[in-house]
Amino acid sequence: MGDLAYIPTTIFSIPFSVAPEQKAGGLPRMHSQSFDLLRAKLQDAAGTEFNIVGSLAKPDIAQAADAAWLLAEATGLPCALCSPELEFWQKEKLARNGMAFIQDERTMFLPFPGTAVVNAQGTRAPKALSPQSQRVFVNLVAGTWMNLKAGELAERLQKSRASVSKYLAEIASISPALVETDGRERILRNPGFSVEEVLERFGRFLSSPVKRTFKIAPLDAAAASELGLLLAGTSALEAKTDLSFDQSSLTFAAAKEDLNRIAESFPQTLQELPWYADQATIIQEWSYPVDRPDPRFRESLGFEAVDDLNLYLSLKDAHFDDVRELDALDQIWEAICR
Repeated sequence: MGDLAYIPTTIFSIPFSVAPEQKAGGLPRMHSQSFDLLRAKLQDAAGTEFNIVGSLAKPDIAQAADAAWLLAEATGLPCALCSPELEFWQKEKLARNGMAFIQDERTMFLPFPGTAVVNAQGTRAPKALSPQSQRVFVNLVAGTWMNLKAGELAERLQKSRASVSKYLAEIASISPALVETDGRERILRNPGFSVEEVLERFGRFLSSPVKRTFKIAPLDAAAASELGLLLAGTSALEAKTDLSFDQSSLTFAAAKEDLNRIAESFPQTLQELPWYADQATIIQEWSYPVDRPDPRFRESLGFEAVDDLNLYLSLKDAHFDDVRELDALDQIWEAICR
């Protein structure tokens, strides 16, 4: 057994200890030479124990799975593969087959007890997410819709279960492990991927939520707040980073259904101005609502902003001439991944 510094010291903030697994002697020599075969014990009330097949280097998944199966058979305990060098596709494969893994203190999948993850839509070819599918994905990344069943998602989205099935199929076509099938129930779940990994996996399938942009007569903070508009675009980028915040010309976002509501109640408010108008408020029509607005500016500015991930998606393909704006967008990315 070599240096075990690569094995985290806590799981879900619960400390645990590891020691050589005494019953590993019956395993083929190639497993003991390739892996650290350990018994882990959580310092919880139950004294939960499980085995670890550990590797400081990137492991051979087939060999690791065989070692884990033999170790579990010998000890009667569940087993997790632990390696800091696990790649996304390896974790995807492990999660799809219900095999536990640990990469670090933040990235792990420990279904003890649990059910195997089975991909029900594995034949669909990956493509850019539709607006509502992207809305589901954004909320999964944020953790707000984690572990929701299809019926619960239908209620959140105010869509039919058939529509939600399509959204989940789109997500599963890119990363099958994010949609778990337990019997007839489909569940939205992150089996242990970091935010950065998931975003990099989905990056080319994500689009700007901005459908169109237009100008209206200037709005003050009270009016923007009353209408339920959210600070967006470069205005939100300036407010959230160390850029200079120009409050003389603000950009706000709203989904189409919200703009329709505003148009019915305040028909003059959304009257469009010519594109060349200097004194104006910029309105972005988004293809889906923001379910988790950023409340940080409510007291100081009088209104909320779009969340960091949706802001990043709305600006990631923008053409910035100023390197400071590119740096600010990097700041948003870092905030998302923290």
